[in-house]
Amino acid sequence: MKKFIIFILIGFLFSNCSNVDDEVDCERYDPAFPSLYLKLVDSSGNNLIENGTLDPNNITLVRGESIRFNPASQFAVPDADIRIYDNTLLLSIPDEPNFEYVIQANETEIISLKYTAKKKTILCGLSYYIPTGVRRDNQLLELIQPFDDFPFLTEIVL
Repeated sequence: MKKFIIFILIGFLFSNCSNVDDEVDCERYDPAFPSLYLKLVDSSGNNLIENGTLDPNNITLVRGESIRFNPASQFAVPDADIRIYDNTLLLSIPDEPNFEYVIQANETEIISLKYTAKKKTILCGLSYYIPTGVRRDNQLLELIQPFDDFPFLTEIVL
């Protein structure tokens, strides 16, 4: 009988416990948002910023939200997976389903990229757009997703 009462008591206690995942303090909630990286490569796959062919200080944004150079990580170990984003351009993802980036890589090379994205709503009424496709000159490019959710990477052959 004692065991039966203990099991009832334990069952009652567990049934009154709340699920922590359902209770989120929205003032402290800081989710990860997707990022979009652009790697400029030659036909052999060599990174043109890394090998010095392109100077990231001379790459300009003609049209788009914002662009920033992402240098090689000085803290990651040489074979870390995150190294895939070394010497790339970080593009912000606007809050819209279709957006375009026009980038002047050097005096003669202009890169025009048209992205499509889908909206994702998360906890606390927050939402963001996730890239679903990218085109350059009406050619569909691969949108690489090396990790489970994000960030995303697009390689452009110049």
